[in-house]
Amino acid sequence: MFWTDWGRKAKIERSTLSGESRKIIVFRGLVWPNGIAIDRKNKKLIWAEAKLDKIETSDYNGNNRQVLYMHRGIHPFGIVIRGTFLHWTDWIYGLQTMNISDRGSVISHRLPAGTPFAVKSFTRPQCKSYGVCEVVVPCHLVFTQIT
Repeated sequence: MFWTDWGRKAKIERSTLSGESRKIIVFRGLVWPNGIAIDRKNKKLIWAEAKLDKIETSDYNGNNRQVLYMHRGIHPFGIVIRGTFLHWTDWIYGLQTMNISDRGSVISHRLPAGTPFAVKSFTRPQCKSYGVCEVVVPCHLVFTQIT
């Protein structure tokens, strides 16, 4: 299990599912690590760093750290991987998508007014809207927002 913590000393940690063997794996160069996703195919972590305007990756031990995307003024929050695509919510730009296999250009999806937070990925048969504060764009993504 992996999680981000942007308390007094920002960090990314991991442990067993029971909470044992807790270990800090990334602590340098972090201020507001928000969302985190696991790229199981490539055995990597990907996280959103809102204060430093970037999305980063590392292996499961915090090694081989790389910047996947950096753009002044972004505020990435929720993050999810679907196939080779990385999707994240951004408080400034809405929902963003990037192909992580070739680090292609970022595509912005127009969203209704409000601040997007979490993003989840579902298979198409599960697609549906869960209320007025959640929207499906495209069908396999559901995000929550505050209006």
